[in-house]
Amino acid sequence: LRAGLLRRVVDAWLEQAPSLYSDMQMAARSADGALLYRAAHSLKNGSANVGARQLSELCAELEQRGRHGQLDDLAQPMAELERLYQGTSAALRDLQAQEA
Repeated sequence: LRAGLLRRVVDAWLEQAPSLYSDMQMAARSADGALLYRAAHSLKNGSANVGARQLSELCAELEQRGRHGQLDDLAQPMAELERLYQGTSAALRDLQAQEA
């Protein structure tokens, strides 16, 4: 791994993920499949890049639900999204602080 690459990937995730997460919450509340698809797709890829496999897999599921307009019963996956997102954010902020 090139020096600094992991740091840049982590920094990018911490910069971009909050708005994507917020977009996903708004999309679920307003039943906006297109927004859910776009935000979940981006958060899925970024999460895979930082090794957040469970978060990435859940985003893939939500991405498909958004794509196909399957927007009923989102309460459970959105609660799981919150749990995984918060855990990933905390872990990456800790890693960022250790690198500083």
